[in-house]
Amino acid sequence: MKFDKIYEFKAGNDGILSIFINNGVLYACGEDNFIRSFNISNYRKISEANAHSKAENDYHQDEIYSIEIYDGKLITTSNDSYIRIWEINN
Repeated sequence: MKFDKIYEFKAGNDGILSIFINNGVLYACGEDNFIRSFNISNYRKISEANAHSKAENDYHQDEIYSIEIYDGKLITTSNDSYIRIWEINN
């Protein structure tokens, strides 16, 4: 089996730990504590959110390990011991 790279793009400031694709949107999260969404057809960023830091000015980042969509809501897990549920606002 051979893989031919079609395209690449930078999706974060640190390691990407999880992705999820739903309705033409790619969601990525990882070591930099952000959730980012991208249009899967042109790979342009739609939005981003600082998702699991303890405080606005806290530089300790809590890596987001997984991202899922259930019942129209985005669910993230992190090493901060929290599961967070997010509204998806288009």
